[in-house]
Parts: sequence; C-alpha cells; structure tokens
Amino acid sequence: MTHQRGRSIPPGREWLGVFMAVVSLALGGCSDPPRHEQTSPVKRPRPARTLTRAPSPKSMPAGQDVAVVATARGLLEVSRDGRVSRVLRPGDVLWCAVDPVGQVVWFAEKTEKGIVVRFLEKDHTVVTVFERWPFPDFESFPIRLKYRAQTVATGPPQVDATIVIALSGEPRIEMIPGILLGFDRAEMMRVASRIRGLRFADRAALRRLVARDRGVAPVRPARGLLSRVKVDTDACEAKELCGHARALPGSGLYAVIVEHSCGDACYVRQVLYDSASGTFVDPLLPGTRSRTLARISGRFVTMEVAPKGRGAIVRNALVDFARGVVLEGIRSGGGWLGGGYRID
Repeated sequence: MTHQRGRSIPPGREWLGVFMAVVSLALGGCSDPPRHEQTSPVKRPRPARTLTRAPSPKSMPAGQDVAVVATARGLLEVSRDGRVSRVLRPGDVLWCAVDPVGQVVWFAEKTEKGIVVRFLEKDHTVVTVFERWPFPDFESFPIRLKYRAQTVATGPPQVDATIVIALSGEPRIEMIPGILLGFDRAEMMRVASRIRGLRFADRAALRRLVARDRGVAPVRPARGLLSRVKVDTDACEAKELCGHARALPGSGLYAVIVEHSCGDACYVRQVLYDSASGTFVDPLLPGTRSRTLARISGRFVTMEVAPKGRGAIVRNALVDFARGVVLEGIRSGGGWLGGGYRID
C-alpha cells in the first residue's frame, strides 16, 4: 500500500497500480569507483569501506520483545513496554529495517556528506552499503532486500520507484518502477539514471549476508477464528475488502480493513478489533474501545507486530497493547528482534 502524492490516475489506467515488474539495472558486474578516504580521530586516512563499531550496549530485559526503531537521536533498541531503551547508533537516523535473513539491522543516517545507507551486525560492527544516497528529496525512499525466499522492506512502496538489493546470488541493484513512472517516461529515465549511479561500498560484506540465507520462507501468523467483521462498506471502493480481518496471534486482536481508495495508487486503512468484547480498539489508545468506528481515530496503513503479539510499531509510535504509546517520534520502518510480522 502506498501514500498518495496528489496526482490522479487517468481513466482506464488503474491496472498500472499493480504493475511492479522488476527492471534490472545490470549493475552487478560494474566495477566500483575509487573510494573517498575518511579521517580517523588521530588523522590517519582510512578507506570508507573499513568497518566501524557502534557503542557496546547494555543488556535488555530477558523474555520481552525488543523493537529497533529509527529516531532523530539515533538507532534505538527499546523493550516492548518502553521501560528500557538504549542507543545502538547515535545520529540522525531516517529509517531502519530488521533483517532476519542477513541477521543485521539496516538503516540510513544523515551525515555531513549526505545520506549514507549502512547495516549493523550482531557484534555492533557498522558496515557502509551506499556512501551517497541519490534521493535527498526522499529521505525515506524505500529499499527492498530480496533474498531467495524472503523480502525485507525498509518502508512502504514508493510511487516513483523502489530500489531492490538482490541478495540471492552475487549482490546486485534492481529497480521496481512505481505507478507514476508509468505516465512519465522522462521521469523514469531520470530515476533510473540516479539508481544506476549507485555503487556498493563493501560488496564482500553483502556476500556474507548472501551466505547466511538458508532459503527459509517467513513465518506467517496463524489464521484466527474470524475472517470478517461487519463494518460499513461505503468507505471502500472495493466493497468486498471492507471487513476483512486478520488475527494478531497472542493478542486476541484482529486487524480489520475499514477504508479502501485509489488515487495515484490504492491503499487501505485498518483498525484493531477485540473479538472477545466485540469492540473496536484504538491502537494508539488501547483503553479506548467502542462498538462503532466513530470513536476510533487510530486507523493505520501498516503495522509491525511484536513476535508475542503484545505490542506494535504503528503510525510513528511504539505501542504496548496494555499500556498504550510508550515511544513517539519514530521514523520510517522499524522492526522486532527475533521475529514479528507486518500487517499491511
């Protein structure tokens, strides 16, 4: 599902909303350009691809789900109840994604030289992937990590294009054209040219991620007892979508579609539903429950649900379903260590 950008689709062209053919940019065999050198605190030159280390963090509470989120003060690790947090990487972090296949956390941060894309290893080693990000006007421009059996996303699809890092063999860069590029060939060529200019800063590090891929498909949440909840279908262009319900295992809650519309692309909005009480639940105010949708303002497009189902990252906030919002100001992406799943 994507955010609208204020332009409408010409009549009869709605089918382009589902057109996501991957266009390979054939960058895998390109040789990397000369690296710019960085300077260490003692003024000794060091190649940009050299690994650095983040501060060694303290231990998180045992037995509790742990989220990793991007914020203006750094890459944070936060317990589900919000009582314990630590900075994994200080700085102005724009987005992040937990990668269960490569066993790393991807993130983008603002530096004096611009936006840099990196990932954080389990031992807190920081690896630079892209030294120069070609889309400064789209700070949350998404990346897809395409392994053999799983795809990891840093954010919702872009209406212009999505960058794909293919990690099912020799690391390479691909592009998924967004819906707007279907109407503007010149814009497509401009975006493709920017992406074609990307070079991996450390291809060897990416090969290590490829080697960790065991080809295991992602675990899908079990289906609940409900498949539909009765709601007003007037807010859905595709009437059959309204009321569609998906269980959040471990919580007793369901995500229910209550809106569907199409502009530059199609999207849905959802709310939480408690099957035990027959009430809708505001995810940002879990104590707010109602048998009607009118009182529920916390509608969402995507939600990253904790492995045990007791919390989520939703609408730029970390939510404990028992306590409510425990951390605000979260930026794009985010995820949970040890599992979790996306509702979108």
